[in-house]
Amino acid sequence: MLESLAVKYGIDVPALHTINMQRLGLRTDLDPNVVRIDVNFEYEDQAFHIPFANNSKSPYRIQDGKIPLGDSGLEFTVQSVMEDVPTPYYFRGKEILVINSTFLSACVQKCSFCEQSTAPKRRRYSMKFSAEELFDKVMNEQDLPNLGSLAQISVITSCAGTEAKAQELVLGYKQEAEGRGFRGKILFATNEIRSEEALRVLAEAGNVILAFTVECFTNRRELMPGSKGSINLEKIKEILSIGKSLGMETTYFYILGLDDLRFMETGFALLKDAISIAPTGPTYQSPARADNIGTRSLEYFLQARKIFHRIHKDLQQFESCQSFRSLDPLEIRLSRTAVTAVAGES
Repeated sequence: MLESLAVKYGIDVPALHTINMQRLGLRTDLDPNVVRIDVNFEYEDQAFHIPFANNSKSPYRIQDGKIPLGDSGLEFTVQSVMEDVPTPYYFRGKEILVINSTFLSACVQKCSFCEQSTAPKRRRYSMKFSAEELFDKVMNEQDLPNLGSLAQISVITSCAGTEAKAQELVLGYKQEAEGRGFRGKILFATNEIRSEEALRVLAEAGNVILAFTVECFTNRRELMPGSKGSINLEKIKEILSIGKSLGMETTYFYILGLDDLRFMETGFALLKDAISIAPTGPTYQSPARADNIGTRSLEYFLQARKIFHRIHKDLQQFESCQSFRSLDPLEIRLSRTAVTAVAGES
C-alpha cells in the first residue's frame, strides 16, 4: 500500500519509509521517548543521523537486528540503538560540527512541540561548557590537532536571554574556533538577533550564516508562548532580508507538520526572497512531544515535500547531513537496496 505512494510522489521506497518512521516513531525496548540511530546510507563515506520517537504503537519495530520496511522486502540493518541523551556537541558528517550552546534546561520558551518542555528534569539538557572548554573537549575526544578540517560549525541555541547575549555568544564561539585554526562558516540558529545593528555586527564579522528559528507560520503564540512566538512573519522577513542585503547567507528552521499545507505554502512563498539557503524542514514527531498536536498523514508530508521543492528549487540547499528529519531523508537519492543503520549521535 505505502509503496504505491512512492510511485505517485516519485520517491524511493526506503526514503518513503524513513519519512513514515519519523512520523510514527520506532518500537524499542528503551525507556526514553526518543532514540537515536546513526544511519549509514553508504553515501560518500558519510554517516548520517536520524532520531526516531520511541513509540510502542509504531508499526516499525526492530526484529533480530532488522527493521522491515512494510511489504517492500527491504529492511534497515541495525547494529545498535542509543538513548537520546544530552550531548554538548555532535557531528553531521566529518566536516560539520553542531554545538548545543545553550542547553534546554535553561530555556524559557516552553514551545509545546519540544519534548524538553515536559521532560522530567533528569532528561533535560543541563550541561554547559564555555566555548574554550568545548572546543578543547572536541579536539581531545576526536583526536584533532586543530579545527582546520571543519567546513562549518553550527551554533544551536535555545535562548541566550537577550539579543546582546546572543550576539556575544556566537562571536565568542567564532573567535575561539578561529583561534584553533577554523576558517569555515558559523551557522547561528537564533530568534533573538532582530535589530539592524546586531545584524550589521554579525555581517561585518564575516562567514556567519543567520538561521532564524521560525518553526511554524500559524498559531505561533499558542505553540510558542515565549518570546519566539511574539515575532510575526513580516518582521522575520524584514530581519532575514536585512541580513541578506548586508552580505550574510540567510535561512530559517521550520518544522513540517505544525501548519496546514496552504498556510505552509503561503509562508514559504513569503520568506523565499529573504533567504539564500532553503530552510531546513524536520518532520514533526508527535509521539515524542505534545499530545495536543496531532499526527499528520504520510500523504501530508509527501505533498509538503512537493511544495517545498517547487518553491525552493532555485535556492542553495541545506547540507544533507544537517537536515536530520528531512522530507528528503539525507537529501540524497536512496538506492532501492537494503540500508544499513549503525548507532551514533543525533
